[in-house]
Amino acid sequence: MKSLRILYLEDDPKDAELVQETLASDGVECHVTRVETEADFIASLEQGGFDLILADYTLPSFDGLSALKIAQQKWPHVPLIFVSGTLGEEVAIEALKIGATDYVFKTRLSRIAPSAQRALREAEERIDLIRAEEALRRSEAYLAEAQKLSHTGSFGWDVSSGKIYWSQETFRIFGYDSLTEPTLERVVDRTHPEDRAPAFPDEHCEPGGLGSNRLTLHPVLASS
Repeated sequence: MKSLRILYLEDDPKDAELVQETLASDGVECHVTRVETEADFIASLEQGGFDLILADYTLPSFDGLSALKIAQQKWPHVPLIFVSGTLGEEVAIEALKIGATDYVFKTRLSRIAPSAQRALREAEERIDLIRAEEALRRSEAYLAEAQKLSHTGSFGWDVSSGKIYWSQETFRIFGYDSLTEPTLERVVDRTHPEDRAPAFPDEHCEPGGLGSNRLTLHPVLASS
């Protein structure tokens, strides 16, 4: 594991040193930046580069819950773990609901290394998921543009449910509004009369009658 950059919201330097020593003894190499105030907390995050946030729950001029909310607003990709000696169970549960990754009591610092490793692993998984979703959206946008330029539509068919899905270009080709529910009957209605019989035998006019999810689209009638 690379050397971690940790932002630690903690007013007691000795507690911060103890946490860093505990992490090091468990094989987690890290560089800890300790801050005590809201201004320093925000300024440090704006500089960037942190892998993990540790936060005490109660400080003289700031508090961990406020820090969590600030981090969630602008730096949601950075996991936050509460490290406190005053965190009650109800508060801890509320913190987890808001977005904290975990909480560790100062009297049980043996949990800090496993907690940090899990937080980093989950953060990486979230980033991978976001990247995959962005790639999918780009791919769908490219496909939609390609279909628009080539006047080629596409569709999907869930055989188990009979539900049909059309691309935007398929709606345009068939002359239907995009809010229209796609059905096989509407495809038949837009198919040239001479092609309806071979393309859509009577027993195949219902989604449940087809044995596969393949369908050949024949010439269609342009909508008026």
